Amino acid sequence: MLFGGFGEAGVSGHLICVDLNNLIWHHALEESGEVQARTGATMIAHKNRLFIFGGRDSLDDDATIFRSFSIATLDADGWKWTVSDRALPPNVPNLGYLMRATLVYGGKKILLTEGNVTSKKKSIRLSASTTFLFHTQHYTFEDASFTRGVFPHGLAWHRIGYITAPPPTAVQEPQPGPRPAKRPRLLGYEAEEPFPPSAIIVGWVKHAGDNLSPEIWQYMLPPTQSIVCLELKEKVYRLDLDLEDFAVVGNRMILLGNSGKKTSLPEPEDEEAAGSWKRWDVAVEISFAELKHGENV
Repeated sequence: MLFGGFGEAGVSGHLICVDLNNLIWHHALEESGEVQARTGATMIAHKNRLFIFGGRDSLDDDATIFRSFSIATLDADGWKWTVSDRALPPNVPNLGYLMRATLVYGGKKILLTEGNVTSKKKSIRLSASTTFLFHTQHYTFEDASFTRGVFPHGLAWHRIGYITAPPPTAVQEPQPGPRPAKRPRLLGYEAEEPFPPSAIIVGWVKHAGDNLSPEIWQYMLPPTQSIVCLELKEKVYRLDLDLEDFAVVGNRMILLGNSGKKTSLPEPEDEEAAGSWKRWDVAVEISFAELKHGENV
């Protein structure tokens, strides 16, 4: 699904459905004015609903940034707008356009992080006051004000994804033999800390001069509420790859890109520009061993 965008006629208000099997597309919802046309909106789907946050009304420096959210719902009759440009509550500041979003807690909430608040701003600074959990049933916003740790700053761009637990490890089949004697009970034994539900934030920061390298943060969601930098940018930089994207696929954390070095900061609107498609031919997986466990982080 796609909503909005920018073309020769200006910004769009169409909701477009893309058939990846047959490589065709159609308008799921025509532009009607019910939800204002825009580019740079943030979209995320859960079951039969598509949540749309923010965006802006043009690519101009003085473009209006939408401080609203909308929801398109699919039923037996097709797609329809069930929430249309509902204003963000007063406790939510301007989060800009090209925000980042990921489903957490099994789709009960959406984690939102700040995007570009102006086209002239060259870097993004995340903070507890601009990081929110949106409740997908109550439509409420909860900030990260009680989070311990320092949020990322100086980001050229960033991506986020949700991790719930490490991948299962192979268990060796028990060998037949005599039944072992009972082991004595150990008083005071503490079970291993469970892995906290976490958002992985990958942000591209300046490193080794004007080069950009991805750095990784682990944001442990409530009730842990901690954020920690994993200090991996130098290790990634030494791979000598142009890694520009990130995705979580089945609890696997993957950096995507190609060979070569990127030496300058991109313009904020590059991600919206037509004809800027790229094909990745390199994938680097981040090991779960790099992540933190427990509440004493």
